[in-house]
Amino acid sequence: MSETAAEHAHWVEQAIAAPDIQTGRAAIAKLVHPATLADVARRAALRAVALFALDKIDDAATLAEIAVGARDDMVAKNAVKAIRDPALLFEIARSGAPEIVRRVAVKRIEDPDRLVVVACGEGAAVCAAALEQLDDPRRIAHVAREAPIAEVRALAIPRVKDGLVLAAIAKDDADPDVRRAAFECLRSPRLIAQLARAAPHSDTRTLAVRGLRDADALGTAATTDPDARVRSTAVRQIEDSDLLARLAEQDADWHVRRDAVLRTKDRGLLARRAVEDPDWQVREAAVRRVRDQAALRKCAEWDKAWQVRRAAVERVESQVVVNHRGRSDDAWQVRLAAMKRCDDPSVVANRAQWDDTAEVRLVAIARLTDPVVLREIARNAAEPGERARAEERLGDLERGRTSSPADGSNQRKNLRHSSS
Repeated sequence: MSETAAEHAHWVEQAIAAPDIQTGRAAIAKLVHPATLADVARRAALRAVALFALDKIDDAATLAEIAVGARDDMVAKNAVKAIRDPALLFEIARSGAPEIVRRVAVKRIEDPDRLVVVACGEGAAVCAAALEQLDDPRRIAHVAREAPIAEVRALAIPRVKDGLVLAAIAKDDADPDVRRAAFECLRSPRLIAQLARAAPHSDTRTLAVRGLRDADALGTAATTDPDARVRSTAVRQIEDSDLLARLAEQDADWHVRRDAVLRTKDRGLLARRAVEDPDWQVREAAVRRVRDQAALRKCAEWDKAWQVRRAAVERVESQVVVNHRGRSDDAWQVRLAAMKRCDDPSVVANRAQWDDTAEVRLVAIARLTDPVVLREIARNAAEPGERARAEERLGDLERGRTSSPADGSNQRKNLRHSSS
């Protein structure tokens, strides 16, 4: 290395490693070649030194190299701001530089076609910055359709005014959130109806069916769509009683049958579904709407699903059935529901002391009226909560507040513990 080259390298390293701005500036003053100044701008330990070197560079290609390779983002951003060449700005916007630097380049691009290319590139923040600068509806629609990043497509959609473009995106986009965003911008009933019939994605058809107002279109969706969620969505808007009855009895999916049961006003149909439907979810829905007491008694006593028995116990008028379920049902959830309506003091006392589920015992204790039974529970129950509930109930009785069945003579027959 010649003496001059050695000295040059020395001043470069002095500038890069300078501990303060004065030392760095003094070293930079010895440098004149853009490449060495660029080296300092990219690598200087102190930002002020790097910026001082950058100010001495006016070669656009060198500034572009600094923009892409500087260790300090502020230096890189200042390099971008000094560039006037649109092609170099476009290159930086699409480069592997930090996104914060690429966004500065994007802000300085004026060519809308180049902005479209950037918007359809990599890096969501950079793409969004390019999209923000576009104002041509045709180019915005292109980004909404073609940008590889779903987030960018979704950002473009509210600015798309062409209903056909929105419908195409709602129908075909690979991302469900983008499809939803496009659909929510649609205003054309005709396009919405087309999506309800022909969109390949069930989530889009569901959205479209919610927007239907035509009874025939709703009926078609309810009876022919291959997806049960779409059919259910249609059923929840149907008024045709004959169609609801047919769907309640014949649809292959219990969700659809249940939704039909929840909308029908046919009492006979409700009674049949409460007893006959193969899925308990439908039977339960029917039981909660049926008025036929024979059906309710049958469901309360014999249905194999505790959810259905519980629903029936909550609505059946027969106290015999309620009391029987409160004493003997296998499911504690049913016994609990029955206990809230039970009018047989002996059953209440029995469950207050002998039920194997705490929730049932606590409800029964709250309905006891016999002070003798309550005092026995308050003294001897194993669970502190039950003793406390019995004490609370005794206090209510002493203050004249009762909310329970009959007198306590039958309750006393069921004492669990002998008095001391």
